[in-house]
Amino acid sequence: MTVDFDILKRNELKAAARLVGRAFEDYELFTNSDKNIAFYKRCGFEVFDEREFTYNRNTMRSWSVKKTLLTMKKDMND
Repeated sequence: MTVDFDILKRNELKAAARLVGRAFEDYELFTNSDKNIAFYKRCGFEVFDEREFTYNRNTMRSWSVKKTLLTMKKDMND
């Protein structure tokens, strides 16, 4: 049996966040510029997808990045 400690830690953090009226929110962005990837990584985002597209014989790359932030809950009943 494999235990994913990241999931366990995340579940514990979510439970603690609920007690203090906070929540985790995932923010996902995408960019077509490889120059932006270094910036997003410095800001704590992680690349979770990379693709290459061809349209009218032009090739373009696209990266998807995400970051999870601890935020204040809008509705304390959540």
